[in-house]
Amino acid sequence: MGWRKNVPRAFGRKPQPKWQKCSTGDFPHASRDKPQHAGQDLKRHVAATLLVLTTLGVINAHVDIEAQDGRNFVVWQEKKHDVIGWLADHNNQLWRDCSAVQQLSHASPAAEQVLSVIADHSPPDSRNAKLVRLLQQGDWLLAELAFAQLNPAVVVLRSEPKGMRIPERAVWSGSTAPWQAGPRIRQHLALQVPEAPAALLACYDPAATGLR
Repeated sequence: MGWRKNVPRAFGRKPQPKWQKCSTGDFPHASRDKPQHAGQDLKRHVAATLLVLTTLGVINAHVDIEAQDGRNFVVWQEKKHDVIGWLADHNNQLWRDCSAVQQLSHASPAAEQVLSVIADHSPPDSRNAKLVRLLQQGDWLLAELAFAQLNPAVVVLRSEPKGMRIPERAVWSGSTAPWQAGPRIRQHLALQVPEAPAALLACYDPAATGLR
């Protein structure tokens, strides 16, 4: 028996293709443009970052925080803004339930009774009161009023067998500035008349500009 012939180790395998150097022309859609797109994205990110930094710089240069009566106000262009009150107002609008609260017509019998009680509350200027809004829940009413000589007012009233009356100190009159009007008035009335329905107060939104 003779010697076996020297057989290559890759015998029986498919020949491997030889690598060839390719030019970019062989791949017209190759990622030659990726660096350009990356550069554009980078420019956008840089521009956005500069815009944010510039905005923060402007705000920092023109916005201050000032405390007044236990509340911090944002001062912008020399005017105080009640950001905390603004958030509280929107939160109240989001969660309140007004299903038990009615908005009454200015021509309703209850409206006539309210105006009669108001006329006798602070005469003679209160006799020309005009209803802006009138809400009712059960025996309780909340009225927003405008006057010719007096500041606009918000009044809580209660209907009783002997007639309608204004509970003691159940009145807000005048502007709430710099506080957000809604939360300020609702909080005041809730403290002065704790027995008034919470929903009645929560469903009231000031309408007169003189209250803001």
